[in-house]
Amino acid sequence: MSEPDWQEPTEQTQAARTESGEQDLDQQREDLAREIRDQLPLEANSVEHCALLAFGHKPCGGPQQYLPYSTQGMTEDEHNELLLKTRRYNSLDRQIKEDRGIVSDCAIVPEPELILQEGQCAVKSERPGFEIY
Repeated sequence: MSEPDWQEPTEQTQAARTESGEQDLDQQREDLAREIRDQLPLEANSVEHCALLAFGHKPCGGPQQYLPYSTQGMTEDEHNELLLKTRRYNSLDRQIKEDRGIVSDCAIVPEPELILQEGQCAVKSERPGFEIY
């Protein structure tokens, strides 16, 4: 059996590989975001059990958003795993945006106030009557 001849990749095949790699990174980021959001506990007996997760990366610095979660009933290992997954997500989000030259408005996302709403951790919205989860 003979070896196939090696050929210099064309611009088209290089572009396809790059696009495929970008899609893989996008899928990894999407999967990790879904996993984090699906596993975020929200139920709490008091707002003291509520915390914020700095989530995503803004190209000018700081998080893209803050996600509320409850530490009530969470073990130290579970909490550390959540923080580790979030660091991985944030790093991947940063890498993707840097590689693609994505810019932002550079507005600082202020850390929202935590509230307890119907037994769940939430953030107080700037717009009355509208709470963000």
